[in-house]
Amino acid sequence: MRGERLEPGQYGVINTTKIKPGKWRADCYWRDTTGKLRRLERTGNTEAQATQRLKLARNSGKGTASVKTVADLLVEWLRRHEAISPTTRERYQDALNWYLIPAIGSIRIEELSTPIVDDAIRSIYIDHSRFAAQRSRTLLRMACKWGTRMQLVERDFTAEVPVPGRKGGKRERAWAPNDEQIDKLCILLEADYKSPTRSGPRTPSAWLAAELMRSTGARIGEVCAARWENIDWEVGTITFEDTIVFEEGENRLRGHLKNY
Repeated sequence: MRGERLEPGQYGVINTTKIKPGKWRADCYWRDTTGKLRRLERTGNTEAQATQRLKLARNSGKGTASVKTVADLLVEWLRRHEAISPTTRERYQDALNWYLIPAIGSIRIEELSTPIVDDAIRSIYIDHSRFAAQRSRTLLRMACKWGTRMQLVERDFTAEVPVPGRKGGKRERAWAPNDEQIDKLCILLEADYKSPTRSGPRTPSAWLAAELMRSTGARIGEVCAARWENIDWEVGTITFEDTIVFEEGENRLRGHLKNY
């Protein structure tokens, strides 16, 4: 009944109405986390079927009273999807912890908007990668769609947010420095290493890494994973056997054969 006083997250009594022969409607009111009174309804071929469907829908929303921020929404969405494989769940959890929650987790549900989501995805793109932004947008969209069904979110605010790094549905070409810019970078790194007023430890790591990448075409992860025993001083060659990748919040060494 509309006149009953409900607490946030609480549901009222179920009312049933016969719409037409062989068609019933069951409905009840509930108060969302913002204090707004909402109506939930389901239909069925019989009164019992309509009531059962409404109970299932109502029970699926239990526990959502504590969902007040985007972080709460993301965590609750992941918790309720038990059919996700352990590997996929771990990847989702890492994306939530490392990208989404730091970028947008503190935003309250009622404050969520398309510009806020767009800014968050773009910041993830700038601070991390296009892949991180794409996965974050996908996860946030799934959570928003679930939140919309549970009437926690007004609508899917991710629908109009594009994946950064693409124009017209096509991926942007990655920027690559020309030979002149690479030479200038190596000169500046060498000058910084040899500068008598340089503060901090005197290590040629950045200068040496840049020179190795320019001379061999190796990736930064392969250069960072190189060891002295990979160098054949007599022949004058270096063998890159491994690479370092950033996964799940830490640098990890992977076997990766690539010779130069």
